Amino acid sequence: MSNKKTSSAKVEKLAVTVAEAAKQYDVSEEHILGWINSKDATKRLPAINVANTRIRPRWRIPIAELQAFMAARLNFESAPKPAPATRRSKPKRQYV
Repeated sequence: MSNKKTSSAKVEKLAVTVAEAAKQYDVSEEHILGWINSKDATKRLPAINVANTRIRPRWRIPIAELQAFMAARLNFESAPKPAPATRRSKPKRQYV
């Protein structure tokens, strides 16, 4: 039984909770959870569910994974964005 407590203590030292990650990067907890649950593998934030049941997950995010994810996200957001598409003007109708 003591082994179980030590292993969970090790996970918490190497990982942060959703609330801690949100506070650290000044985003909402919903954003963090959205990244964790993302269907797109390129936008998914790796996390570990440390809950005993699957009903209500308790996520822990490895610090190294969080830093790599946010660095990639910041690089993507700071990349030059393409010019917005211009609308074609409609031809004027001539009524007789």
